[in-house]
Amino acid sequence: MKYRAEIDGLRALAVVPVILFHAGFESFSGGFVGVDVFFVISGYLISTILIENIEKDRFSIVNFYEKRARRILPVLYLVAISSAVASSLILYPEHLVSFAKSLISTPIFLANFYFWSERGYFGDATELKPLIHIWSLAVEEQFYIFFPIFLLLIKNYKKIFYTSLVAAFVISIVGSYYVTKVHVDTAFYFPVTRAWELLAGAVAAIILHKRLIDVQGQRAEIISIIGLILIGYAYVGFDDHTPFPGIYAAVPVLGTFLYVVAASNSRFTKAVFSSGPLVFIGLISFSLYLWHQPIFALSRHLSMFEENIPELLLLTAVLSCLSYWLVETPFRNRSLISRKTIVIFSSLGGLSLIVIGAVMVSNDGFPNRYKKEDRALLTQLSDYKGYNQAAFDALQGRTFVGDSGPRIALIGDSYAKDMLNVFNESQLFSDVQFSTRQVNSECGNLYLNNYEVIEPNIPLNRLDRCKVLGWYGGDEFDAILRESDEIWLAASWEDWVIDYLPQSIDNLSEKYNKPVRVFGIKDFGQIRPYDLLSIPPNERSEYRQPASDSAKEISLRLHGALDGYEFFYPMLRPLCDGSSSECRIFTDEGLLMSADGRHLTKEGAIESSRRLSSVLARISSSLGER
Repeated sequence: MKYRAEIDGLRALAVVPVILFHAGFESFSGGFVGVDVFFVISGYLISTILIENIEKDRFSIVNFYEKRARRILPVLYLVAISSAVASSLILYPEHLVSFAKSLISTPIFLANFYFWSERGYFGDATELKPLIHIWSLAVEEQFYIFFPIFLLLIKNYKKIFYTSLVAAFVISIVGSYYVTKVHVDTAFYFPVTRAWELLAGAVAAIILHKRLIDVQGQRAEIISIIGLILIGYAYVGFDDHTPFPGIYAAVPVLGTFLYVVAASNSRFTKAVFSSGPLVFIGLISFSLYLWHQPIFALSRHLSMFEENIPELLLLTAVLSCLSYWLVETPFRNRSLISRKTIVIFSSLGGLSLIVIGAVMVSNDGFPNRYKKEDRALLTQLSDYKGYNQAAFDALQGRTFVGDSGPRIALIGDSYAKDMLNVFNESQLFSDVQFSTRQVNSECGNLYLNNYEVIEPNIPLNRLDRCKVLGWYGGDEFDAILRESDEIWLAASWEDWVIDYLPQSIDNLSEKYNKPVRVFGIKDFGQIRPYDLLSIPPNERSEYRQPASDSAKEISLRLHGALDGYEFFYPMLRPLCDGSSSECRIFTDEGLLMSADGRHLTKEGAIESSRRLSSVLARISSSLGER
């Protein structure tokens, strides 16, 4: 195909915002859509090559996958192995095991499914994952496993070809819209809900190859500029609350489509994006994309990211230039590296990544690297998530049986899960029947007659999921609430939720005519494992730090809103020995109360039951009197 320098210029406009987004630049809050620009470009370029070769009867599946291997695998393996070496020296066992699993998924192009299983692209957790960005590469390769075969099978059936292409596009974009509404993470990572973006590039390839639309002169200029405006708007107008991909992804996808179709016949746009600097950034864009995230993530683990962003950006650029010149370019040259060599390299390289990852996983992230007194603490960091969820999730929607003990409906988010663990570890509620209901914090743990009034407070990309989950709705849960003796609420109370909390309590009390107990928030301040390990073991039990300012503010607001309410139980001060400015974050045995400052470890739940003993005993006693 004819080389289009302005497409490489557009690659530069795609990769730079992605990097700036991952670097935390607020002005590029929608920089993540650079990936969608890449999808359309990739769909266009690959489809153009496929269509031209198939029409001339010179298409070869073997040649196609050989070229993909030359293009992708050498630098991908270089970055992955480099990241594995650095991660084995930097990451704690918990994070190293997670990294190892992502490493295993990399050569088999299933990283998108792995990161989907871990949930979430936005937020602190994802910033710490060195290979999180490989998900997009996996989606592309999953598409290219089937698309060439599809083209070959129907190349002689034009009606079927166009009908199938339109059908696949419609199914994918409609699926993306509806799946995004109910579960944004699934829509974000799954190939079916992303395929339409690559197919948009394929449509552009067909239009240009068949000359179905001839855009020239001033019209080409206007259309290509409109495309760039749409892309630019997404970069600065979208953020982590945007329901994405869904219909919002149509903005950058349409923008890229318009640019690809029109830019080659424009003058000004083509000249600008064919300029040397932009083209060079476009040429090294794949290396830039691969290198930046491991560098950023590992530096964040070392708590050295914020102060060294310019240096880290420079390091990313240098490594990208070197890998482009020394790895990408030679491996694409068939006269330098034969097909046999690339096959052997691809097989052994992929196998090496799988073996390295498997060794890391089987050895639990090598905890023996650390001193004996630190190993138990590190084990806590890897186990607390499962512990937090297990008991609560097992009791979701459980119906009460007989009259063997008090019946409690416990409603809330992960903080409610922590509270159930505290109740269980206290041994004071062994005769209680709990039935649980999860209401995510962003939805608001509220029982209201009209939920439309709180919709403006809920992030747009979570609103439809909140509606699907239904707060306290459903006949089965209504029956549980009616059969319960008491209703208990616990949550990481959002600031806006507090305004509606008294009304919610009144609604529950009026409808179900039973006590409604409300538990406040807890917080132990910022937990940084690297800093905590530096504290001598004999000093850990007395180490103190303040709770977060936001937690203190929420706690004060809860006090103000529920002042005088007999069934409100503040948590922050009791768990911090009476002072939210001096929270003991270790148990007497030197183990962590919380792994992240918000959620309890098993030892933290046991210690919390001790610190809250008087409150828990009072509640237990009142239940016995009913």
